[in-house]
Amino acid sequence: MEDDEATVGRHTGPVRRERLAAVEGLRGIAIVLVVVSHVWVLWPTQGAQATAIGGLFRSGNLSVSVFLVLAGFFLVRSLLRDAEVGRIDIKESILRRWARVSAHVYTLVLAMLVVTALDAPSTYAPSDTARSALRIVTYTWNWFAMREPLLSRPDGGHLWFTSVYLQVTVALVLLVAALVRRRLVLIVTLIGLVVAVTVWRAWSAANEGEWVAFLRTTTRMDGMLWGALLATVLPWLPRLSRQAASALLAVSAAGILLLFLTASDSTYFGAAGVAVCLATSLFLWAATSGGGGPVATVLSRRPVVLLGTYSMALYIWHYPVFWWTSRHFEAWEPTPKIIVAMAIVVVLTWAAQRWVEDPVSTWLERRRATRPLRPQVVEAEPTPGLRER
Repeated sequence: MEDDEATVGRHTGPVRRERLAAVEGLRGIAIVLVVVSHVWVLWPTQGAQATAIGGLFRSGNLSVSVFLVLAGFFLVRSLLRDAEVGRIDIKESILRRWARVSAHVYTLVLAMLVVTALDAPSTYAPSDTARSALRIVTYTWNWFAMREPLLSRPDGGHLWFTSVYLQVTVALVLLVAALVRRRLVLIVTLIGLVVAVTVWRAWSAANEGEWVAFLRTTTRMDGMLWGALLATVLPWLPRLSRQAASALLAVSAAGILLLFLTASDSTYFGAAGVAVCLATSLFLWAATSGGGGPVATVLSRRPVVLLGTYSMALYIWHYPVFWWTSRHFEAWEPTPKIIVAMAIVVVLTWAAQRWVEDPVSTWLERRRATRPLRPQVVEAEPTPGLRER
């Protein structure tokens, strides 16, 4: 499993490391549901939402919470392992994650500017495009969209995730670096933050409205805090037998599926939001303990794992393509529109993976190989270790 995983997706190619396929499969399922939840751009989904599986068309926010839990877990586990063998390099830790995200985001923004210039008459005012592009590449997009919803380009709305992810990444790197030698203090701090953010999310949604709550950093950071907490307490958790780990994997996966099927915006900032973070954390605990069984077998199937592998590129490109297709083929029936949009998304996702993410990941691996960790000046607080489980 790749310890410094930091994004929605992960890299492939000559520097790929072995990782738990079930976790990658969960990521693959989550990205499919994110895409499904955005199909409304091409096809009104009100009728589908009234069916037994209607929650799947509203499960995008819960699916993104799964991504955030995974991101927080792998980020902090990587930082703690760096501390055990040397020291946490704050600048390098942030740079690696910024580079992986920015490789996709900057490419998308460049494409957005080119298409807008050539695609006359444009739906968006030049000033709105310029300001949106600036906020996206500086990772302040979620604040801009929250305060200026009529000026921010809707086809970049999903990029609130990259802004929140990198903002919270910086905060977690600094927090872990400051408290890595005081592990119990770090755990207590993370528990306090999880509780505080959970209360704040509910209050913000009820009093400021869901639009604000969906875009605030402090109301969307809960997933990364849950993942960070799990990575920190994992060495102290009981070692699960393979049978117990497999059972927990099945129960947690069933819980996540049930939450997806019953998803709604009204419960996301309440019990459902907490439950999906808890269930994903339990899934990670089971997976890192060697859980197997039918659930792991299904999630380890190559098509599902492949979706997880390409999930970052798929996340970045699908939404603006949906908006572009909806505009240019407005008179078409939903089915051909969806087929055209998905064909474009598949091509762009493959191209972005091969010519953007893979080269950047290879460069980062070579950079890391030439930057050995320096020894820690002050000994870290003894811990049970962060071995692969």
